[in-house]
Amino acid sequence: LAASLFVFAISSAYAADKKGKVEKVGGITVLTVGGTPYEMGFQQGSLLKDDIKTIYDIYLKEKVLKVWVKEYSILGKGGSKAYSNPRGALLEFAKKSEKYIPAELVEEMKGLADGAGLKYEDVLIMSSHIDYFAVLCSTFVARGAATKDGKLIEGRNLDWAQGGLKELDKYAAVIVFKPDAGLPFV
Repeated sequence: LAASLFVFAISSAYAADKKGKVEKVGGITVLTVGGTPYEMGFQQGSLLKDDIKTIYDIYLKEKVLKVWVKEYSILGKGGSKAYSNPRGALLEFAKKSEKYIPAELVEEMKGLADGAGLKYEDVLIMSSHIDYFAVLCSTFVARGAATKDGKLIEGRNLDWAQGGLKELDKYAAVIVFKPDAGLPFV
């Protein structure tokens, strides 16, 4: 969530007790989680609690809420409110967007919040704030005939890696998901 995801295949055994695990592979943090969406989120939050809180402080509080909301907000999305209440503007946008987020991802965010000791609203803001801005990270969207089942899919990467937020590069991680239902994915 708060760290960059690098997509590559990793073969990793997952502990049956569903506690998740963190390891270093070639200098990269690899987190393996499994279970229900909530459990996988909780594992992320509890296993990377200190890193997530540091990213929250450096990225969300210092960069996004104090600088980016004012510099990059789109006036039609509440730009004037962003100057007087940046967190409120992002939360309002996030709450409006929440109905489009699949239920299993909402549950994962709730688990992450509980595991890391954060408010769910702050995790929701961290997960949706990029869509508030007119610029920044790369995003792709496909739907209709472009997807196998016609459903909407979206992907996004955080383009700041090795860029303007170098102090966060050390928190980059690969997350291997092994859900109870569905296929494993990275």
